[in-house]
Amino acid sequence: MIHSKTRQIALIVSIIFFMPSMSHGQRLIEQIERYVRENQISKVQDKLPEAIEKYPDHPTVLYCRGLLAQDASVAFHYYNQIFDNHKSSPFCDDALLRMGKFYTAQERHDMAAKYFSYLSTRYADSPLKDEALYLYCQAILAQGWVDSARTLLTRFVKFAPRSPFADLAILDLESSHEWENYFAPRRVGKSDLPETKYGYSLQLGAFKDRQNAQNLKEKFDRLGYDVEIVRISRSRENLYAVWLGKFETRALAQNFVVKNRENVGSNFRVVEREH
Repeated sequence: MIHSKTRQIALIVSIIFFMPSMSHGQRLIEQIERYVRENQISKVQDKLPEAIEKYPDHPTVLYCRGLLAQDASVAFHYYNQIFDNHKSSPFCDDALLRMGKFYTAQERHDMAAKYFSYLSTRYADSPLKDEALYLYCQAILAQGWVDSARTLLTRFVKFAPRSPFADLAILDLESSHEWENYFAPRRVGKSDLPETKYGYSLQLGAFKDRQNAQNLKEKFDRLGYDVEIVRISRSRENLYAVWLGKFETRALAQNFVVKNRENVGSNFRVVEREH
C-alpha cells in the first residue's frame, strides 16, 4: 500500500514537472507555424535553432529546415522526410509541391509527375491542389503525352474556371497544336533534322564585378537551373551577365517565368542570344 502511494506521488510530481516543458514545446512549434503562415521568415530563423535542438524530428521543424536550406537537394531531403514519416503534417502538401518542382528543374518530369499527382489526389482539400494538377499536366506534356495533357487541361478549365491556373490552362490549350508538331514522330534521317535554335534567355542581372555575377549564378545553380555567365557590352562598358535557360521563342521564355515566378522573381528581362 505504501509503495503504491509512493508510486502515485512520484507520478504526480513527474507530471507537474513535465507539463510546463510540453506546454512550452507546443507553444514554440505553434509560434513557428504561425510565422510560416504569415511569411515572417526572419522570425522563423530566430526560433528554429531552439526547435532543432529540442524537437529535431518534428515535421514542422523538418519543413522549416527545408524552407531555409540554400541547397535544393538539402531542402529535398527534409521535405522527403515529411512525406515518408509525417503525411498528416499540415505542411506535407507544400513539401510534395516543392519536391515536384525540384524534379521539374532537373527535367526529371516522370518523377515530378508522381509528386504532383499524389498531392492533387491525396490532398484534395489542399489550397495547392490546383497548382499541383496544372503542373502535373505540364509534367506529362513534357514526356510527350499530348492527348492526355489536353484532356486533363480541358477538364481542369471546366471544373475549376475560377482557379488562378485556369487562364494558364486555357493558354496551353490554345497553343496545343504546337505540342503536336513538337512531339510528332519525324520521318527523316537524324542527320536531316534541322538544328534547334535557342534564341532567347532570361537575364537575371548584369554586373561590373564578375564575383557578383558568380554569386548569383551559384544561387540558381543550387536551385537546379541551367545558368551561365556571359560577357556583354553596354554603353561602352564590359559587364558580366547571368543568363538562365535557352528558349526557342520569347513566348516560351515568358511562359517559363510564369511557372517559376517563386524562384525567378521579377528582376529579369528576356534577352536575345547571338546565333
